[in-house]
Amino acid sequence: MRSDPPRRRRRTDLAFAIAAAALTAAACGGNASPSPTPESTALPSQTTDASPGPVELRIPLPDGWHEIELTEAALQAQIDALAESNPELVEPIRQLLTNGTFRSLSFYAIGYDGLEPIGNVNAVTFLKPGLDIDALAPLVEGQLEQIGATDIQVGHRSVLGTDGLVVDYRLPVEVDGASPTFTGRVFVAIIDGTAWDVTVTCTAADPGPCLDDADGMADGMTLGAP
Repeated sequence: MRSDPPRRRRRTDLAFAIAAAALTAAACGGNASPSPTPESTALPSQTTDASPGPVELRIPLPDGWHEIELTEAALQAQIDALAESNPELVEPIRQLLTNGTFRSLSFYAIGYDGLEPIGNVNAVTFLKPGLDIDALAPLVEGQLEQIGATDIQVGHRSVLGTDGLVVDYRLPVEVDGASPTFTGRVFVAIIDGTAWDVTVTCTAADPGPCLDDADGMADGMTLGAP
C-alpha cells in the first residue's frame, strides 16, 4: 500500500468518493480505464452495465433503510422531501443526480435513524467474461487506495451464493470543518461473466450496527427476473 497520508475530502466530494468506491471493478481487464477519481464526473461506460440482461439484484433492507428509485424524478422528489426534515442526507443524493452517477447504479438506498444518518448502499455491475475473483481482489484494493481509503482488508465470503469478496475500508472526509472517517464494506461476486459490486458506506459515529446491517443485506441478496 502507499505510504502517502490519507486525503481529506469535503462533504461536497463525498458522493463522488462513494461512487468511485462502488466502481472499484472498473479497472478489471488489461485495457480498461481506471475508475474516476472523486473530482471527475466521467464514468467508465465501456465497462459498466447497470442492467446485464433480464436479471435484477434484490437486496433486503433492515429497518431504517429506504430504497430510492434511480430516476431523475424520484431522486429530486427524495431531495425535496428531505430538504427540511433531514438535510444531512440531501447532498449525496443531490450529487448523484447532478453528476449523473445514478445512471450507472443498479440499486441505491439510504439508512437513517430519526435525524441521524446511518449510511447508504449502492450496487453496480460489470460485464467481464473470464474474470477470476482472486484476480479481482488486488484491483479492488488499488481502486480504494486511489480514492484515499485506508485500513483496507480483503477476505472471502459467500456472495449471491458463490465464493466472493468482502472488502472493509475506512475513508477520511471533511464535514463542516470536522474530519470524521466513514467505514465501508464492499461485497463482490462474479456470476456468468458479470461482476456484482455492492458497497455499504457507514456514516454514523459507531459503524457497528451499520456493518451488521451490511452483513444482513449480503446474506439475503438474490438475483431474479425483473
